[in-house]
Amino acid sequence: MEIRLLGKVEVRVGDSVLDVDSSKQRLVFAVLAATPGQVVPLEVLIDRVWGEDLPARPAATLYAYLSQLRGVLSTVGGSVVRRSGGYACEVPPECVDVSRSAN
Repeated sequence: MEIRLLGKVEVRVGDSVLDVDSSKQRLVFAVLAATPGQVVPLEVLIDRVWGEDLPARPAATLYAYLSQLRGVLSTVGGSVVRRSGGYACEVPPECVDVSRSAN
């Protein structure tokens, strides 16, 4: 699995690209995958995805994106998990291009 955040946000497995549908869903994924294994507070996710242009129910909308991401990542051994204080993307850091370029 390779997670690309530099450039077009995508999850690649070999020659296949997994379906991360909408631009907002890709943004949620990018926020979580940028710091694999680390908790991102709900408020931070909401702020980074919508800024001041919030939908009517930002938390409910976010939960839908998180659920979809769980489905996508579960097919390749990754996951999005709820932890005390927020959510974390559980993937090996070496799978994320941003983590590799930081080392």
